[in-house]
Amino acid sequence: MTDEPKRNRWRHTVALIVCGSGLLALLGASRLVCLTALPHGVLMNRCPSGELVKRVVFEGRELQRGTPGSVKVGVNAWFTDGPSDVRSVTPARVRSVDLTLVTAAGEQHPLAVTGAWTRTGPQAHARVTLPAAVPDGEHTLRVRVQTWGETVTEELPLPLYAPARVDVLTDRPLYQPGDEIQI
Repeated sequence: MTDEPKRNRWRHTVALIVCGSGLLALLGASRLVCLTALPHGVLMNRCPSGELVKRVVFEGRELQRGTPGSVKVGVNAWFTDGPSDVRSVTPARVRSVDLTLVTAAGEQHPLAVTGAWTRTGPQAHARVTLPAAVPDGEHTLRVRVQTWGETVTEELPLPLYAPARVDVLTDRPLYQPGDEIQI
């Protein structure tokens, strides 16, 4: 019975030492990293003076119907940390990405990813294929990005039109400089 109070006192002492060490480490880290930005998935050394505004950064190459193209997706967090006219930007880490093609008629087509998403720093890269059966029109690409703190959605214009082909008939097959052309 006499050993039990000593053990409890020892446990409380160890718990206080561990908590105190944790608080000191947290205090030291708060001088290097803004702790209030961590839940938003943003690692930065100074805290914003207002709200973080996240925007999707999207780059697509060779996006055609029925053919794989490449996309690069990221999220930037915009904030102020001083006078109201000084703004800064820092990338937020991407956890997952969903891409959906919304046609002009309102039909939704989730885009298939060839392989898997790969990460380079805070951004994600993948090969995607647009559906082959989508008609020409002014469509929208909905990009939904999950960061460590929240989901950010952007809708980007994606016009899809088949290449135009024109047949031209002239009055003769070969012309010299200065000749008049009749079409």
